[in-house]
Amino acid sequence: MSQQPIDSSTLSLDEFCFRSNSVKFYEENSGKFRDVIDAFRTVYWFHSLRIGLNAKTTYQLEKALEPDAFGVDKNGSNYRRNKWGGYRQGKHTPSQKLIASVNGQFKGAQSEFEHVLWDILRLSKPAAQNTDAWIRQLDPNIQSILWEQDKKITGNRIRIRQLNNKHLQIIERRASLDALACLTLLLREAHELGQMQQSFEIAKSLCRVLLMIGDVLNGHGISKPLYEYYEELILPLASWQEKRLSYKGINFMELVGWLYHGLYHLSDVALHRLNEQEQVIYKLKIINGNYGFDYMLLLNPIEVSTKTDIDPESIEYREQNLIDKQRQWALNSILMSKDSLSLPIDLM
Repeated sequence: MSQQPIDSSTLSLDEFCFRSNSVKFYEENSGKFRDVIDAFRTVYWFHSLRIGLNAKTTYQLEKALEPDAFGVDKNGSNYRRNKWGGYRQGKHTPSQKLIASVNGQFKGAQSEFEHVLWDILRLSKPAAQNTDAWIRQLDPNIQSILWEQDKKITGNRIRIRQLNNKHLQIIERRASLDALACLTLLLREAHELGQMQQSFEIAKSLCRVLLMIGDVLNGHGISKPLYEYYEELILPLASWQEKRLSYKGINFMELVGWLYHGLYHLSDVALHRLNEQEQVIYKLKIINGNYGFDYMLLLNPIEVSTKTDIDPESIEYREQNLIDKQRQWALNSILMSKDSLSLPIDLM
């Protein structure tokens, strides 16, 4: 089910950092300032509680989860600590005591706050030496994709070191926060090990999963800023042959909306009857072009040059121009509900 974007979901990464009093990681500021990852996980945790308790306001949420925050002082005046507005904006990280207390009332909230994705996104933590430990914190269904039986030792499992398209497609079909975490750690590991083609291939699946869970990220207040974090700091790690994958040129929030638009307008499919996993399968079909070239061209990441300056007479410039035309055709086709099972010759 599509979720309405929360106000913080529409902020740019820089706006989100400013609002939450946090910064993006760079070597020179390591350990000196509050990491934006702490703001991401706090905002995500806050909205998980809001959604779970169906709270309409921050006041309602605070009243339900931390009643001790309200009281009367020695002068007989009502007071309210009002920390939860700070959690909503990501300005303050909740204490472990509060997280544990809240988890007692709303099961699962603590695991979302402590989800392994947040550690994986911290560029201060090297991926190659942490990958196996991170994998063990993922959903067992995701873990099982990455292990195989050891042919030398019965009952022992070893990690698959070279993923192929089949593995990546299986992870895509598990689109979730765990799938996103899995692809992110694998991309970072491949980058650190110098496996640039592998990291490039992983990046395509990562982009698609990020898009498929975009409506969930909308409802949890971090959609646009988290995407921009990936665009700025994660996806460039997967550059190969002077190209990288990106959704550059189209607003990510709009892409999330167009994917849901495609899901909503499927003929002979009652969206409200689909469970979460069935929705993912149909989203993949839309992205893969089963329902037309328009959605496929619009919703898949594109290859962009990593060169800072591109000559207008170069092949890269012409390729980018063609991609822009294809995307515009795709958007027009969707808007006009045209039959889009074939691509015009001049756009091939």
